[in-house]
Amino acid sequence: MLAGFLSTLGWALAAQWGAVRPLLGQLSVPSLGAALAAVLGGIVATFLCWREVLADLGRRLPLAAGARVFFLGQLGKYLPGSLWPVMAQMELGRDHQVPERASGSAVGVFLLVLVGTGLVVAAAPLLHRRRPRPSSETAGMRTPALVLLPQHGLPLPASASQPM
Repeated sequence: MLAGFLSTLGWALAAQWGAVRPLLGQLSVPSLGAALAAVLGGIVATFLCWREVLADLGRRLPLAAGARVFFLGQLGKYLPGSLWPVMAQMELGRDHQVPERASGSAVGVFLLVLVGTGLVVAAAPLLHRRRPRPSSETAGMRTPALVLLPQHGLPLPASASQPM
């Protein structure tokens, strides 16, 4: 599988080499190293998160066995259909006496943790941005929304009910 991936990557780079080569000169070794470290750190963190979720569901796998189940199972993402990673992890976990129910539940909870974390990370900058003073243009654009929201049973935001 890895050989197939690397050969496809090589083929894609060779096909686009004229456009890729000038861009490679713009990349610095430290920035590439930092990017690689960040990606590898993220991959390890997701594995450790999944492993802890599985442990909370009653089955702690040793590090090597957990890595085998998680990373080989994740290869299923590259097959058509969204259930392959779950099915693969359930099958690989069975080799380590992990009940299928725990394996499948671990994937579900793990995905909820990932989505929740992503939402928090994405929302953090929005919560800490400076709000510009409303201009007459933006105030005019908000007026229809302020009229329609209460009619549909949606609460007004606190900032909308305060005088400007």
